[in-house]
Amino acid sequence: MATITHSLGKMNITTSSYYDGIIACRDRIVKEGKTQELSNICWAFATIGYKCDALCYAVSTQHARIVKTGDVQHISNIAWAFAKLNYKSDSYFEAVAKEHARVIKDGTLQNLSNVCWAFATLEHKAPSLFKAAGEEHERIAKDGNAQDFSNIVWAFAKMEYKSENLFTAVAGQQERFMKKGDVQALSNILSAFAKLGYKSMELFEAVASEHVRIVETGDIQAMSNIVWAFATLGIKSSDLFKAVAGEVERIARDGTEQEFLNTMWR
Repeated sequence: MATITHSLGKMNITTSSYYDGIIACRDRIVKEGKTQELSNICWAFATIGYKCDALCYAVSTQHARIVKTGDVQHISNIAWAFAKLNYKSDSYFEAVAKEHARVIKDGTLQNLSNVCWAFATLEHKAPSLFKAAGEEHERIAKDGNAQDFSNIVWAFAKMEYKSENLFTAVAGQQERFMKKGDVQALSNILSAFAKLGYKSMELFEAVASEHVRIVETGDIQAMSNIVWAFATLGIKSSDLFKAVAGEVERIARDGTEQEFLNTMWR
């Protein structure tokens, strides 16, 4: 059952009768299923965006077993799935937070990235987890990719947790993630720096040099957030601002009021 569900999720197949059947079997699934199977099922539902509060609740009742016997990958996937489905479970996230040392020590960087993102998305405070994550700044800078950087610093900013060592380490990798990161990732990183008041001229100048790519491939929200970050930290870039100003008609037509105001505030 878990294997089939996982495969359907990977293929983005949304057959409601099948998924409703899985939800109906939730009590048996959580009673008999291993943590990997619970993880795969939750991941599939989240990947296709199929709302399943009853299933999530049933899985959350197994929080003690999941964090005690599950791999960090399983723990991370379930947290990510709950956040994607906007399902809040204090019991599950508290259990994960208490296991933060194992999550960080035994998990991959992607696991850590997903866990931080999930906690921040659901606004579940976990200062010890984030403090420990920040102490992994050297590993994050060495092994992380643009999406990892984006998820982690965004999560810190969302939760208003500061870590100067982490943000300095991420800024030092700007050349690497500038080449491989998409505009949305750059937007999230710059917004996080601005929200927490970290001013890295080298990072912001590198982003400004990508002004053509930003307006050609970035969506309105990404452009808006980038300009807002520059303005918030008082960093000027005539090339970037001129490039975005050239898109003002598109922003006014297709963007939200807040996105338009963010863009004009410079």
